[in-house]
Amino acid sequence: MLVTIPQNFMNYQVQLNYYKDEDGEYTDPGSCNLDKVKKIIEENWPNESYLEDLKVILISNNHQYLVLKNCKKGVFEVYFTDDDKFYYHKKSRIKLINHCVHLFMKRGASELKSSLNKKVKKGKSDIHDFFIDHNYRIKRSRSLKELKWFFTMGLPLTLLIIYLVLDSVIKGNFDGSTLAITVIYSALALYLWIPGILLHCSYLKDNKGLLIRLTKGNPIIYVEFKDITKQYEKSDIEFVHRVANDHSVLNSFVWFGGPPWTDYGYLNIKFKNGDTINVTNLLTDQLFIFEKFKYDNVKKLKSKRLIPWLEQRTKINGD
Repeated sequence: MLVTIPQNFMNYQVQLNYYKDEDGEYTDPGSCNLDKVKKIIEENWPNESYLEDLKVILISNNHQYLVLKNCKKGVFEVYFTDDDKFYYHKKSRIKLINHCVHLFMKRGASELKSSLNKKVKKGKSDIHDFFIDHNYRIKRSRSLKELKWFFTMGLPLTLLIIYLVLDSVIKGNFDGSTLAITVIYSALALYLWIPGILLHCSYLKDNKGLLIRLTKGNPIIYVEFKDITKQYEKSDIEFVHRVANDHSVLNSFVWFGGPPWTDYGYLNIKFKNGDTINVTNLLTDQLFIFEKFKYDNVKKLKSKRLIPWLEQRTKINGD
């Protein structure tokens, strides 16, 4: 016998994502009712008391989602997902937005569907962006993105060096000037490209098999490493050490701008039990990595190095 759960008795939860946060990073799910959601909307409606920079309100029940994207200036995009389909409408009046929430939480899906999908049709990628997996792990797309500097600059320069050498040898005019140019280009390649490639390979090897969930405001750090799964409290951390690239030795060469792999770096999380985790730039951008510990009493260290090699490998001891 199929039992239908009344709309009023469904378990609704709300999560928030802010513009200053990463895509996919939401606050922890919290139980909610209609009044609580309306209060969140009103508090983030543009007025004199508007302080936060709320991006998304995500309301869910057992199998459906209502997504309210704050486009600022008193406009919310409303998305409703149901059975791999979604319905969309842009609402510009607070009463209309609250009415959508009321339909979702009190009246049911049919009335909500009829009030949405009336204007611009959105693609599947638009709604997918609200459900990005926030777990940090090695992904081919990000790994290749971090190597963009090599494919756009390093590889062409390497091919140019090879061409100059082969062309001179074949033509029999490998003289002093050609040798000098080859040496200069090779020296540039040794500093500008080779360390970056070695760093990339080192980070790739270290983070292989690592999955870490690290969010701002959440005291729990979830980790999977190879065949080990563990959870830590942020209070278990001895220190976090942010190691960034330092190319100040090239500051005198204004036209140079430093090596192209200046974004390479990592955050070393050292736990009191001896476990250590390296969150490299192959997992996430490093610029705001300390934001993950904004609300925690965690010792933070910073340092810069000419080449930010890993001091310690990721090591998780099984219990």
